[in-house]
Amino acid sequence: MISWTLTFLAVMMSACPLKAGASLDWPAIEREATTMLQEYIKIDTSNPPGDVSKAVDFLEEILRQEGISSRRYVADESRGRINLLARLPGKGHGKPLLMLAHMDVVPVDASRWLLPPFSGVIRDGELWGRGAVDMKGQGVIELMAMLLLKRQGFVPSRDLLLLFNGDEETGGELGAGWMVEHHYADLDPEFVLDEGAAGSRGIYTDDDRVVF
Repeated sequence: MISWTLTFLAVMMSACPLKAGASLDWPAIEREATTMLQEYIKIDTSNPPGDVSKAVDFLEEILRQEGISSRRYVADESRGRINLLARLPGKGHGKPLLMLAHMDVVPVDASRWLLPPFSGVIRDGELWGRGAVDMKGQGVIELMAMLLLKRQGFVPSRDLLLLFNGDEETGGELGAGWMVEHHYADLDPEFVLDEGAAGSRGIYTDDDRVVF
């Protein structure tokens, strides 16, 4: 898990031109991302019930400390269904690139786990916890990519968006779907990066294109 995080981050950052004389301390970045993921996993966002308010607090504070603007979109305050959108402004050359990362996880039967599912403990080089793969791990990767770009002073050609959506595991009605229905103008992306690697044909389009 840890080496996967480092590899994915390196790929995400490979197109970023560094400042003159600058370099990235990848071991330190790996440690930072790993610690961040451990803390993120400790926040129980099981859906149902789907309350992600504490996760939003956690992520929002990281973004605030780094000077990256973010906005909360409250779909259902009584149930803690909140979406968080971070934005790294670009030069305006095209519509935004949007990264997606849902905060909720599927429920867990702790009796079937070798280690506590919300511990974020590392054993034998593996980080344990509900959501490590689906999809808090990728969420931290996307967040770290945005943080590193900001720290390097990199201004992308287009806005870079990161949407932490709060309701995916039960259909997305109050997560990505709700954002599209109520706040699409704040997204309006040219490209979207989300979880998963398999392609599909004719499901999301009516012209038989393959979509990944």
